Amino acid sequence: MRAINGRMRETAVGVSEARAIPAPAKTPGPLSLAAEAIGGVSGVHPTRPPRAEVAGLRYGVRGQRLLSGEGGRQNSGQGTDIANISGSLFPEPTGPPTSKFMMPNLDPHAVLRDLTTGDPIRLDALPRDHGIYALHDHTGSIRYVGITKADRYGFHGRINNRHVSGSESRSHKFSHAYNTGRMWRAKKDDRADAGVARHLRTAFIRRHCRATFVTVPPTLWSELSRLEIAVQAITPEGMLDWGGKRGFVSLSEPKELVDALLDELHFSPDQRAAIERQAALHAAN
Repeated sequence: MRAINGRMRETAVGVSEARAIPAPAKTPGPLSLAAEAIGGVSGVHPTRPPRAEVAGLRYGVRGQRLLSGEGGRQNSGQGTDIANISGSLFPEPTGPPTSKFMMPNLDPHAVLRDLTTGDPIRLDALPRDHGIYALHDHTGSIRYVGITKADRYGFHGRINNRHVSGSESRSHKFSHAYNTGRMWRAKKDDRADAGVARHLRTAFIRRHCRATFVTVPPTLWSELSRLEIAVQAITPEGMLDWGGKRGFVSLSEPKELVDALLDELHFSPDQRAAIERQAALHAAN
C-alpha cells in the first residue's frame, strides 16, 4: 500500500488505494480559534479539510456515544441521531450530497464540560473508539485527562487494559495509583503472593473506578495531541493529580472497600494471608 502526495483514498469495497491527486489548499484547523480563546496553544497548525464521506460519526457526549446511522437514521436504539439533538455540536450538513455531517466542534471548553459533567461509565464497558478521556478514582473524583494515542483498541484498550492492568509504572494510572496495601506488587514480581495482590487490585479498579470520554472522528485524530494540551491547560486543580511523573504517588488503601471486595470475591484464607504478606512488604518499603 503506497501513499502518493500524502493522500489515501477508500475504494468502494473498503480497500485502501493510493491515488495521485493534487493536495487541497490548507485551511485553519478546528482547534485554531479554540486555542486563541484560551490564550493560545503553541504548535497549532492548519489541517486538511474533512473528508466528504463521513458515515457512522460518533461523539461521546456525557460519557455516551451518539451514533449517526446511514443517511442520518436512528441507529437501532444504540444511540441518538445527532441531527435531532437540540444544541448539537454538529451544524447542519452542507456541501456536496455525499457529505453526511460536518466535523464536531473541538472547543476545549466544550470538551472539558462533557468530561466533567458526563455520566461516568464502567471501564469494561468502554468502546473501542478514539478520543480524549477523564479517569475517575474510587471516590468519583477526576484525577487524569488523556488521549487514546495509538492504542488500536481505543478507549477500551488504553483504559481498561493498559491503565487498569498494565505494569505498576506511572504511565499506567490506575495500576500505579492503587498499587498499595494489600493490593501492592513490586514491578515484575512473579511470585504467587504478588499475583494474588495484582488480581485483587485489578478487580478493585474495575469495580469502583470509572471514566468519561469524548470521541473524535478519524479525520481529526491528528489534532488529538493539541486537543489534550488545550484541555489540560484549562483543567481545574486536582484533576491532573495523576499526570506528573514525580508527584504521582500511590494512594492509601481504601480498607473498608477492599474488605467488602474480598467477601464479594470469596477470597480463601490462603489468599487473604497472601495479600496480608504483600501489605507487610509494602509497609516495609
